[in-house]
Amino acid sequence: MLYKQFSLITGILNPEFVENFDYWLATLPRNNQKNITASVVSSRLEVKYSLAEAILKFAEEQKILEKYYLLKCPDCDYNLDTITKEELAEVLLNPVYCNVCKEDKHISADDIHVAYKVILQPDATEGELAKAIEKRLNQSDVTNDLKNGRGDMIHKISDTGREMLHFQEEMAKKHKYKPIPIDLFLGNIRDKYEAVLPSWCKERTDQALYTTQGTKICNAFSRIVIGDYGAFVEITPEQICFEILMCKPGEEYRYREPRYSQNVKYLWLTAKDSSGCKIYFQKKPVDYADYVPGMYYISPYEVFPE
Repeated sequence: MLYKQFSLITGILNPEFVENFDYWLATLPRNNQKNITASVVSSRLEVKYSLAEAILKFAEEQKILEKYYLLKCPDCDYNLDTITKEELAEVLLNPVYCNVCKEDKHISADDIHVAYKVILQPDATEGELAKAIEKRLNQSDVTNDLKNGRGDMIHKISDTGREMLHFQEEMAKKHKYKPIPIDLFLGNIRDKYEAVLPSWCKERTDQALYTTQGTKICNAFSRIVIGDYGAFVEITPEQICFEILMCKPGEEYRYREPRYSQNVKYLWLTAKDSSGCKIYFQKKPVDYADYVPGMYYISPYEVFPE
């Protein structure tokens, strides 16, 4: 074990799960060592929610993790604040301002989520960590080769693709997913997206698409939709490869919690590989693009033809 403390529970919890959690926690990048929830662990390691809760509580008892609470806006789901147990009563009594909605929000117990952050680094040396990572990578390579026979087919997002993905994020931050009017300087922003589309987007639609890691996303696609926040590949339920889809860790509330599942515009999915691609399952229409409920969408910069 990279964290020696987890050796104490290999006889209580599933040993394979404990070892996987130990490795996952020990190798988390520094900027991801916070906002760790049972939903994230459950989805990432594919275990029951109760098992994820149990190991997080144990890690807290061992002073590896520190518990706190996340406040989410009841309307837009924005992370309003992080608070301690002692502050819970106050936030339930007093409204909290949402920077996205631009108004005060009254918080209920449903808007408060338990989260953890890492406060103790593993006992392992840098050499032991490197060895563990190399071992996992070798296992992953073999698994991918066996699963789809395409383990050697790795694609790279182009410089233009990275620039456009960043630009789209900046537009979303600036305009808060509201329709973007035609501007004297920018012109029609949709023209900008169309001008730099990958060439395969303008060819036939009966071609399979793959992630950066070579995982097949779909057997074909319906069309390219260009909205105010980027161009997206539209994929029908008949074209999508369901078996490779999973909910993005931390986004399970979009379908698990009724107060959100009835209001969200889309479900946030990704592929069962290390690509980190963002796949939308559209639930409701929006004003800023011609997305169709029931369809799947992904950026053309995150997928590649065969």
